[in-house]
Amino acid sequence: ADQAVAAMDGLRAACDAQTELPGGRCVPYTRDFSTWETFKIIKQEMLLSTGLCLLAVLIITMALIAHPLTSLLVFVCVLMTIVDILGCMHMWGLAIDSVSVIQLVIAVGLSVDYAAHVGHNFMLQTGTRQERVVATLGDIGAAVLCGAISTFLGVMLLALSKSYVFRVLFQTFFLTVILGVAHGLLLLPALLSVIGPASYKGSPADELQKAKQSAKVAALEEAETGPRHAALQSLAGAGTPTAAPR
Repeated sequence: ADQAVAAMDGLRAACDAQTELPGGRCVPYTRDFSTWETFKIIKQEMLLSTGLCLLAVLIITMALIAHPLTSLLVFVCVLMTIVDILGCMHMWGLAIDSVSVIQLVIAVGLSVDYAAHVGHNFMLQTGTRQERVVATLGDIGAAVLCGAISTFLGVMLLALSKSYVFRVLFQTFFLTVILGVAHGLLLLPALLSVIGPASYKGSPADELQKAKQSAKVAALEEAETGPRHAALQSLAGAGTPTAAPR
């Protein structure tokens, strides 16, 4: 691809250098130039499109999860998934063309699904970080894994296709499912168990402090209302008429 782009640019530069041609400047053209033009700009377009998708992921998770650290950890998992997909594509011999770039952009939307649910559920749990991670995987882990398996089963038959587009589609979906689940169910829980933020309901220390304050308030109310209640009962007893003996 790089040699084709260099040849195309060299032909155009050579034609532009000819200024004394009768009839004006010459323009080189071949049908292959349309493909070579794609090779020339595809890397820039890939970085731009993928970067915008990742930025959208960060903004949306920041708004929906409503905690910067958890949103950042989810974003890191999605980013590392995309980087790993690119590395596996290189090892697999897949070229960076329009088909693979489209699938890479789709992979951003698919991989965020595996991490965002885990991060959001973690924020709903209470207890220590390790207890919350165990509870999160018990609540949402099976659902995330079933979603990944169903996605893989939906594209599994494309592995038998002889079409380049369908084969690239299967390979990128396969990498997205495997690497997305690995980062969402293995890496993200490990990070949350070490540096995970406090729950929406507060940390265990905050909950204990709230319980102590509630108990203290209840004791003060009991201390204030106890004598009043006893006084009212004594007054009620004194005011009740008794029957005269016969």
